[in-house]
Parts: sequence; structure tokens; C-alpha cells
Amino acid sequence: MTTKYFEVKQKARVVILGNPESQKRLYALHGYGQLATYFSRKFEPLVEEGWCVVVPEGMHRFYLEGFSGRVGASWMTKEDRLVDIDNYVAQLNTIHGELPQISSAYLLGFSQGVATAFRWLFHSEIHFKQLIMCSGMIPPEIELELNTPKFKDLKYDYISGNKDPFRDSPEVLEFVQKLKKFDLNIRHTEFEGAHTVHYASVHEALIN
Repeated sequence: MTTKYFEVKQKARVVILGNPESQKRLYALHGYGQLATYFSRKFEPLVEEGWCVVVPEGMHRFYLEGFSGRVGASWMTKEDRLVDIDNYVAQLNTIHGELPQISSAYLLGFSQGVATAFRWLFHSEIHFKQLIMCSGMIPPEIELELNTPKFKDLKYDYISGNKDPFRDSPEVLEFVQKLKKFDLNIRHTEFEGAHTVHYASVHEALIN
């Protein structure tokens, strides 16, 4: 048996809120089992403040329960993970390249989207001003690179819910302290709630 890989052309779905020419651009990367169409609704209020919010969708789609009904998307699985990472980094870089060019952008990841965001940061030449992490973690291989200038120059915000079943408060605090040991400019905000994007905290992070 021989396993081979072929380059194929695919279409990637992206939801864009606001004016793509805006210099205030936020890339928002959804979590496991979400779709860009619904995830983007969290950020609609930003458009009134002049933001353009770009919401790419992971290329893995699947039924959330059984063989019909609601559909979700993900960025990758453990199967052939390095190929998946290459594919979504290429996907995200292509999306950025097709949009009007701006000097810098902002980046947000939720849950699985946090790991996706860190890998995109590491494997691209795009200049990001700020990374907002909502209830997610850094991939282990990226932790080894946190001392590099690419990560040192960023502003970081970690936003977590105090009732998150996937990330309890002690675990989150340990994670934040770990990042501070790398002398990263990180601020932690905890909100009353569970595993979700808390818009008020995101908005506060963006304007401050």
C-alpha cells in the first residue's frame, strides 16, 4: 500500500462583516463544531465602530449528531494532523492575501480556534497587533517558540468563563502565569459564564 498526497483546489467559506477596506480588521477563528455563519453573529456590533470582522471556516464539516441534522466545522483532528495544519495555514494565508492589504490586523481564537490562531501566527508573516484568546490553550509545539520576537511583540488577552467545564479557574490561572514567565504582555479577564465568547470582554480588550 502506498499513501500519496495531491494538491487540490478547494473553496473556503468566509463570512465578512463590515468594510474590507477598514484598517481595523479582526480575524475571528471559531471553535470545534461551529460554523462561521453563526459564530460571526457574536461580532456584529463591532461593525458600527468601523471594524471589519473576517470569520474563516474550518474545512472539516460533519454532522454534530448522527448522520443528519445540525452541521459543525473544525480546523483539524489528530488524524494526519501535520497535513491539516499545513492546509489551514495555507487557507488562512490565502484569505488574507485576497483581501485588501492593511498594515496590521487583530486576531481572536475561541476554544480550538486558539490553537489555530497560534499556529497561524507562527507559520505566517502577517503582522498582528493583538491576540485575544477565548477559552483555549497554546499547542505544545508553539510553547517552545514563545521566546521569539514574533510572539514578544504582541499584546495578549486571555478571556475565560468562571463556569467553563473545559477550563477550570486554577488551570486558567496556571496557564496565564506560564505565559507571564515568558515576559509576554498578557491580561486575563474572567467573566460570569461558561464555554463561550463573551462579547463585552472581547470589546473591552479591543478598545483598551
